[in-house]
Amino acid sequence: MADRYLSEARAVFESIGDAASAAVVEADLRLLRARDGSEEAVAAILAEDAGAMTSVPRALARAFALRNRQRYEEALQVVVATLARDDLDDALRLPVLEELVVLLVALRRGKALKAISAELATTLVGVGGAARGSESPAARFVGTLLNSLSLLDRGETERARTELDAIRALAASDRDRAYWHLASGEVGIAAFKRRKGEADLAEAVRDLSAALEYAAPEPLLEIRIRALRQLGEAYELLKQPELASDCWARAHALEEDLVARQVSDEIRATLLEDIPTEHDERIRVAADLALTGPAGASAATAVAAAIVAMESARGAAILGRIAPDAERALRRLPHPGDGAAAWRWLRGIADATARDEAIWIMHARPERVHHGIIGRDLAHHIDLPANRSTLEKLVKALRRECNEFRLGQAEGRERVSQLIEQLGAEIGVETVLGLMPRRIKRLVVVAGGVLSDIPLAALPIKDGPDGEPAPIVCRFAVSDLPCLSARPLLRHRSAGNRGGRALMISAFDATPEGFERELKQKAYRRVRILGHGQTDPRDASQTWLQFAGKNKDQRDGRIQPARFQQADLQACGTLILGACESGMAQRVGRDERTGFVRAGLHAGAASVVAARWIAEVSITTVLLDRFESYLRYLPRDVALRRAQLDVRDGRVAPNAAVPDPGHPAWWACWTLYGDSGHQVKAPILRASARRPAQLIRRLFRTP
Repeated sequence: MADRYLSEARAVFESIGDAASAAVVEADLRLLRARDGSEEAVAAILAEDAGAMTSVPRALARAFALRNRQRYEEALQVVVATLARDDLDDALRLPVLEELVVLLVALRRGKALKAISAELATTLVGVGGAARGSESPAARFVGTLLNSLSLLDRGETERARTELDAIRALAASDRDRAYWHLASGEVGIAAFKRRKGEADLAEAVRDLSAALEYAAPEPLLEIRIRALRQLGEAYELLKQPELASDCWARAHALEEDLVARQVSDEIRATLLEDIPTEHDERIRVAADLALTGPAGASAATAVAAAIVAMESARGAAILGRIAPDAERALRRLPHPGDGAAAWRWLRGIADATARDEAIWIMHARPERVHHGIIGRDLAHHIDLPANRSTLEKLVKALRRECNEFRLGQAEGRERVSQLIEQLGAEIGVETVLGLMPRRIKRLVVVAGGVLSDIPLAALPIKDGPDGEPAPIVCRFAVSDLPCLSARPLLRHRSAGNRGGRALMISAFDATPEGFERELKQKAYRRVRILGHGQTDPRDASQTWLQFAGKNKDQRDGRIQPARFQQADLQACGTLILGACESGMAQRVGRDERTGFVRAGLHAGAASVVAARWIAEVSITTVLLDRFESYLRYLPRDVALRRAQLDVRDGRVAPNAAVPDPGHPAWWACWTLYGDSGHQVKAPILRASARRPAQLIRRLFRTP
């Protein structure tokens, strides 16, 4: 309607020869059409040379046009330059600032948004007050729509519905109609969560489907993405997971296309990390139900549903890479929406844990980290604010610092300590482990993505009467499990692969063919590889374990994960990769990583011990020697804990040239993956038959 009035005004001014007034109206018309996403106007503006932005309205029109093509970064550059112009008057400062806010939100630039909040508030009061008091239909529609969403955020669902119904007839364009149906769909989902009426969900599905139809034009891509995500949530609540996954996958693909339209790698990386996957969405829905559900037994089933959703995400990413025929275990998982079945599944997992053991499952969404705690008489779900991009940056910084050169410097070790402390604070380790009863001594961790790269054993927690922070390993033995559905499989392997027959092989002397041949000849229960490795998370061709090559050709002696997983490790209970960076891995898709640990489990090993980053040779030797010694009578996770504490507390003597050998950077890189149980049969009896006096001393020694 405004478009028609402006066109008529321009015609009037042209008819009376008032070229100046006609040009002003033309600029306003151009601005309005660019803001509303007119394909003709957007194409014409973008076809012009950037130097044609001779006035603020023309510059703002170009910003609108760029945003309608989802070229947010370029639009932001135009807006920032416009704010610095001398001819920017107060009348246009408000729309320029509003566009800046829209672009900063789209690009996830939270710090920059906070920095302009004071100026925006001042402008809104000084300039925007009168404009926002307008009673035009368009202004009323936008104001009421925003107010209804605000009411929805405050939980006032009925008032939000009333306000939306009052402005439905004011929607004058496809954009308005798409926004209205999107908001109405969100109100329907909120109403269902409050009163559990499936009629609300059915209405939400109709509204969100209509929003998708109205948002089909390219400039409305953002609305289409939001509608797909909300429609996926509605289907998930209706217990139609296939339809939900399809909606979330479509939204994810559109957002990846949107990210590709930005300019700089930094912006692209940040946006990609912030895109929720279908697993993120499923966990969010389950967690929301856990928070909004009633107390008592229903609250317990909601916790179980959230943990089932987390396990579904882990299993979908990794189970097929451990045992290709094991994915049927994942298909047996209850749907998170079936609270009773989820609770039965959770109790089965809890009953299978030892009394001193708990499972800690984690999942990182873009802005939250979810934690599930499972054990006997123990079931908790808690989600805490945490930025996934920040976690990625901290982990990368830690990896850069953990090399022999930096660790040889006091400032390098101090920096590592700071990063470890920041990682613990970011994921809320104190809050989570505060839920653990004192009887819990062993933690089985299930984590994926960036969380799997955090050296949990080194994270500081306050423990003991003095309340001084100490590494987690001082209280708990920690092991890493790929997913809960893999636990029975790995336990079964471990039970069949117990024993003391060991193979220690020097990769510097053995060829890959010799190593593979030796594994086929005898059923080794424990395999330890001494050598060197290299990992490049970005390039799988640069990830290898170095064996001796034919004719002194080093490249000929490299084994990559794809070949390593073909090795015959079906008889192996414990695989020890005594090579640098053997626990590091490449990214598969967006979330899961694969490397030698996953390859070893795929090849048949029940457990793998490997390093997350470059390990110092002398500490590696003494730590792994102690670990193998403790394996004679302790479970694997407890054995590794004892070995790490021996290094930390100075009970072993590594190379004298290693500075501060008790620092976490030297020992926290070692992690146990897979089954955490015993390596030998009847460990107490076997150990006592061998070394009775030594056994007694060790059993009653406090680390």
